[in-house]
Parts: sequence; C-alpha cells; structure tokens
Amino acid sequence: MGLLLAGFYNRWNEQEKRYQLLNSLIHDLPDDILVQRELLRCEKVIKDSDLAQQLVNKIKSIEGEEGWQWRYEQAKIWFQQDNFKNRYPQIISLLKENLLANPDDQTSRMLLAHSYERAGELQLAISTYREAYDRSPQNLRIIDAYADVLYRANEYDRVDEILQRAAGEKLFHPELKKWELQSYLRRGEWGSAGDIMEDLLTDDPNNIAVLLSLARIKMWQNK
Repeated sequence: MGLLLAGFYNRWNEQEKRYQLLNSLIHDLPDDILVQRELLRCEKVIKDSDLAQQLVNKIKSIEGEEGWQWRYEQAKIWFQQDNFKNRYPQIISLLKENLLANPDDQTSRMLLAHSYERAGELQLAISTYREAYDRSPQNLRIIDAYADVLYRANEYDRVDEILQRAAGEKLFHPELKKWELQSYLRRGEWGSAGDIMEDLLTDDPNNIAVLLSLARIKMWQNK
C-alpha cells in the first residue's frame, strides 16, 4: 500500500511527499528491497551520492554477493554521477554479469546500451539496443532509444524498417509519429510530413515548434 501511494505521489509530482513516505517505510521495512530501490529513484537521493551508495550497500547486504538488483542499482548511480568516465569499466562489468546470469534482463541491457552510448561507443550501443529490440519489439521505450541512436549514426533505412514493423503490429504512440515525421522530412515528402504534424497538433495543440514547422511546410507547398 505504501509503495502504491508513493507511485501516486510520483505521478502527481509530489516529490517531497514521496521521499518522506519512502523514508518512513524504510524504517518500518528495513529489509524490503523494493522500498530501497524506489527510494533510489527520488531526486533528493539521486543528488546525494553518499546516501545513494548507502542504499545500494544495504540492498547488497540483503541480496548477497550474487544478487542482481544491487549490481543494477550500483551501475545506475555510477552512470548518473559526474565521474562516469572513471567508473565506466566497472559499470560495464556489473551489467554484463547480470546479463550472463539472466539473458532476459532487459533493464540491465538497456542501461548497458545507454552506458556505451554515453561513452561514445556508438556501434556497441547500436548492437545492444538491437538485441533489446529483438527481444521486445513492441516496447516503445526501447524503440525510441534504438531509433535515436540509429538516426545519429545515419542509419535511416533501419529506422524506416522499425517504423514499418511497428505499423504492421499496429503500434501507435506520439514518439513513433515523431520518427515518422523525421523520415518524411528527410525524404522531402512534405505532404505526409504535414499530415503527421496535424496529428501531433491534435494531441498537443500548443506545441509551438510543430506549429511553426507546419507553417513553413505550407509555405513551401504554396510556392
């Protein structure tokens, strides 16, 4: 019940109430890993590296050396810190250990891909995102991250393949429309791009960037 309420506080953007609730729960349930992990998601904890490390150490003491949750959380707090570059080899090692023990661990796989990406290892990031996508082709979070890194690598045809597959599986989401729009603009298909923008404005009529882009497209079409 406490975690459910914490989730509502997060949804309502009541971050201080969320933190206070979880902080009280951790005293009542000191060995509850889910509470420890939820507390690690609080902005106040993210900004306090010492407190975050204490929570990871606590999870490790509960799970034991072979646990996967402390490895993931340790890698994540190192990923978020300014000294990422120094911790990079350890982050990769921890996440690979998780994947070796459980190849279906998509959470660790995505953090591994993000880590490669942040380190500038673009091809390793692409191959890791691709493996995540192959395992979960309908996961919109994975699709978005994979398409983003492919676009930056100028692999536009592969983005188009992902979009075609998503359309075939009847996946609909504003993020997918964003990538469709990029593809149409890149190919100079102004009419189709304009249609996508109209759809985006239906969902968000106050999107100034889309409004301006649509106005430019209509000017080009009228020339």
